[in-house]
Formats: sequence, structure tokens, C-alpha cells
Amino acid sequence: MAAGALDVCSAALGCGAVNEGDIYTILGTTCCTGIVCRGPQTVNEATRFVTHTEAGQVISLFPMQAGTPNIDWLQQHISLDADLGRLEQAIAAVEPGSGGVFWQPYLNGERAPFYSPDARAGFFGISPHTTRAELQRAVFEGLAFAIVDALQGYPQGGELYLTGGGAASATWLQIIADCTGRTVVSSAFNELSARGAAILAARSVAALAETPPLAQTRYQPRPQAHARYAALYPVYRLLREQMLPVWQARQAALQPLSQDLQP
Repeated sequence: MAAGALDVCSAALGCGAVNEGDIYTILGTTCCTGIVCRGPQTVNEATRFVTHTEAGQVISLFPMQAGTPNIDWLQQHISLDADLGRLEQAIAAVEPGSGGVFWQPYLNGERAPFYSPDARAGFFGISPHTTRAELQRAVFEGLAFAIVDALQGYPQGGELYLTGGGAASATWLQIIADCTGRTVVSSAFNELSARGAAILAARSVAALAETPPLAQTRYQPRPQAHARYAALYPVYRLLREQMLPVWQARQAALQPLSQDLQP
């Protein structure tokens, strides 16, 4: 019998985030960002941590409430096109910053890097000149800004390992590299949680002397795009901070209305 691991821990092992200071994001249902730390005493007090598969390491976790469901919503209600390839082409043609439109990716409330069950998603900055493509790109950028939000207080630069279904989008990976200012590392083999579990299984029966190499692709942040995102991020952060009482007021107003509708 051998011990397994949580999916987020297997993903860290599978993608290569195994050393202190390594950072990875799972672009999945929750868009979870993890930072590898040497022991729980080094974990950010504002979040939670889990034990890494590697001895002596823990992972400081920032699991968003909703990650790729934002993209699902976009395709169903704004893009009106299930073809992700065409969506990527449309957003790639838009300049970084989406014409000043922001997307707050809080479809189901939020739990990291801040807690608000009342938070909701929304666009900000729409003008008469805003295009559908700008709205579409803003959703991808909103999730990238959320990763930046989670990494506040951590050293800038370095590499960011990406895994999960969203990592199949080269356009999104470039947006994340530009937005975070980090070199994004991805792999064409995208079942990296399963890879991590397989490595653990092989170790348990002494069938693996060392971790096999993984073919990876790197996306470098483009200086001009990163400078633009760095100027816009404070607006993103201020917006969600100022919206907290608005979200609470909305929920307070809706509660008695929902009760009135009950038979």
C-alpha cells in the first residue's frame, strides 16, 4: 500500500514545481495557484496550505472559486461560438488591455486571494466603442489579473508552471506571461496531475530512480505588453476592493425579494 496525494499536489509534482519558491497555476475549474514553501512557517497567513509530495515542502494555495467556467460562460453568452480556436484568433487580434475593459472573474463568489461569498462577475469600462473581441479578451485578462492578485507579496519574475485544460490555449498562456511578468512553462502533455500520481506510484515500488524529463514550452513576457498590464493591475485591484460593499448591498437587497417570490 502506498500513499497518494491531493490533485493539486500531484499537479505540482507532475508539472515540475518541486523546489522552494516554485509557482504553478492549474487552469481548471478553480484556477488554483500554488507556491512551494519550505515548511508551514513560511506560508502566507492569508491563505491555506497542503503538504507537498516532496519531503519538507508545503504548498501555499490560492484556489479561486471559478476559473475556466468564466471561459465557458463567455463562449455560451458572448462569443456564441463553441470553437475555442476561433475565439483565440479573435482575442489575439486585440491589443493588451482590451481597450480599458476589465472583467471581474467572480462568478460564484470568491475565496482566494480574498473571501466574499457575495462577490459576482462583471465587466467594467464598456464604452460605445467597445467591441465583442475586447469583451472576450477582457475575460481571459481578468483571470490573468487574478493570478497576479494571488502572487502579491511574492518575488517578481521567475517561472510560472501552468497545467489544466486552459493550458492548451497558447494565446491565453501568452496573456498570462505578459500580465504576470513571469516566464510561463507549459507542456503538450496536459494530464500532469495524472503524471504526478504515476511518479508517486512508481516511487512506491522502487521502479523510478529519478523523475523522467518532460518536454516543455516557454512563453516569455513581452516588455511592452507587461508594462501595459502593470499599469492596469492597480485599477483591477481597486475595483474589486471598492466593489466589496456593493456586492454585500446587492445581496442584502436581493434576499427579501427572493423571499417574497416564495409560495
